[in-house]
Formats: sequence, structure tokens, C-alpha cells
Amino acid sequence: GEVDLPDGVLAEPFLEDEVVGIAAPGRVKLRRGRAAVTALSGETLLVRERGSSTRAVALRHLARAGLRPAKRWELDSNEAIKRSVAAGLGIGFVSRRVVEDDLARGELAEFRVEGSEPMARSIYLLRPDGREPVPAERAFIQTLCSCCSATVAGCSVPA
Repeated sequence: GEVDLPDGVLAEPFLEDEVVGIAAPGRVKLRRGRAAVTALSGETLLVRERGSSTRAVALRHLARAGLRPAKRWELDSNEAIKRSVAAGLGIGFVSRRVVEDDLARGELAEFRVEGSEPMARSIYLLRPDGREPVPAERAFIQTLCSCCSATVAGCSVPA
């Protein structure tokens, strides 16, 4: 996602992602998949730890939309956020890739904040700069590309 990289690290765009709002089904009043800022302001916002790209993207978009949640809890994993949201403890914002199965099963409801743009971001492939990938790195990158159906530049690794 969004991180400051030290010298010597190359970041290649790998996948496009969207950070989506999640709530327990029926918890938040939705209209065509959108929730009003007023409907969300009384909810506890469940966020990832400081330094998380997901957190940075979500908080930046929420601030632009004017959402100032009543409370904010910091959790250390996406799984903790998903389980807490499903239990009705608040709302969260996570990668769509993290909740695809939960949404398909109806365990979570997805929403976008009214008046806000989609929370899009790139996911990057990080590798050492200044040298070609070693065989193990090439195999890892090829595995990522095949399992994620990625067709971006980060997947074309020289043999």
C-alpha cells in the first residue's frame, strides 16, 4: 500500500485494490450501498495500527468526507477488525480482497461513505533495487502473479 521506502528498495505496482467500509448486516442504514456521514458518526471506528496503509487511506478519505467517529479502536489485524465488525462492535475499512468471501456469504455488509470517492490504492511488489531477482524471488513473484491473476509490470520478471 502506502509506505515510505528506504533507499535500495524498488516498488513496482502489482495490484489495484479498494478499501471498503464494512458493517454487520443491518447495523448501518444503507441506501444503494452508501451510508450517510450522519449515520456513521455515532459508530465506533475500528482501525488498523499506526503505520498501516489501510488505516492511512481510510482516515484520509473519511476526513475529506467529514466523518468524525464518536470512538476509535485500534486493532492489530484485518481478521480482528472483521470479527469485531461482525459482532456488531463498530464499523471498519479494509481491503476488498480481505473481505470478498465474508461479503459473498452475507456475514458482512459493504458500504461506501456518501459523497466520497472510492478508496483506491495500489499494492506494490517490493524488491531490492539494483539487482535482478534471484531464482527464489522469481518463483515467488510468479506464484503471486498466478494466484492473484495479476498482469501488471511487477509480474514480468526476467528469466
